[in-house]
Amino acid sequence: MYKLAVVPKIPRRLEYSSAYGSNYDYKHTKKCLTSATMNRDIKFNIIYDKKFYRRYTHYDGVIFVGLKLKSNTFNFLSRNDSMDIFIWSFNQINWVCRSEMFDKVNIVFEQSTRNILNHAVPSTQIYYFPLGFQSDRNITNKSFNRSDIVFNGTLYRNRREHAKNYRKDLLKLLLQNGLSIINYNGRSKSRAEKELLSGLLKFNNFKLKNFFGNVDDYHHGIFSLDLPFLETGTESDRDQRMGMSWHELENTVWLLHWDIFRSIGAKSNIITFDSPKIRDLGLSENNCHFYKSDTTDLNGMAEEIVKIVRTGVVKSIPDDVWQKNTYQARWDFIIDKICKKVGL
Repeated sequence: MYKLAVVPKIPRRLEYSSAYGSNYDYKHTKKCLTSATMNRDIKFNIIYDKKFYRRYTHYDGVIFVGLKLKSNTFNFLSRNDSMDIFIWSFNQINWVCRSEMFDKVNIVFEQSTRNILNHAVPSTQIYYFPLGFQSDRNITNKSFNRSDIVFNGTLYRNRREHAKNYRKDLLKLLLQNGLSIINYNGRSKSRAEKELLSGLLKFNNFKLKNFFGNVDDYHHGIFSLDLPFLETGTESDRDQRMGMSWHELENTVWLLHWDIFRSIGAKSNIITFDSPKIRDLGLSENNCHFYKSDTTDLNGMAEEIVKIVRTGVVKSIPDDVWQKNTYQARWDFIIDKICKKVGL
């Protein structure tokens, strides 16, 4: 029996380890792995890093979920010659800065959409592998719409050098055009969020909920708005750390984060940026609405979104797209590749 350690970056006690869309959800990960390993000669154990480093000799292999680059992690990856190593995480910074840390890794399931093949040694297999959503959270109230748009997320983008407040600015433009918006925002009581929200709460057509949305909450707007542009490094180190130009960092989809998967999982009426990687998830004009403007043209983005909302057209996520993006499908793929790699 092959013994596999599963080491999540986020401990079970932390607030988003079981959030809708999280790949650190202990109960759901255990459920998916139980199904994925059924009738296979593989036994898994979800174990956290400190305990794992004390007991790693008890295992034949390990998969790090959301690798966190600590000194003990790097030392383990560098010196290990006794067990199989697999990683499922976002590694763009690590590939650029110290790609040698992966030289002894058997398989990397990479969340970054960037082409990183040139960083890897020939013995390391690489699969582009995004996040997903928990498929056991049922949608119970799909038709209850409270606003034109529901936006799940924070406004403050603290590490964006050139567009820290773009989410607030965009939502303000939409409100000024008469659209009603409800924002599920689990950071709303933080100082930075309060400052940005204060300018939006003046609008009668803006409502705030002080928590992040779950499945049903993605239907509290006729449309669910996804803003996939992420934060960057600092002005001085971003090119070195990420290996991308300013425009690529700020305005391309180089990492698909939770929000788009939550929207798919809820089978909501999605509005999102038109990107090849987003379309690769199975989204198209048949089941999703797209805008083409990025943060360099917020007025253009707002105009496109307003036009979409005023059509009132509701599109739905089909079952095949939904099934394709579940965490069960992700873990089935991972376990299958691990079994083939180790000859099970």
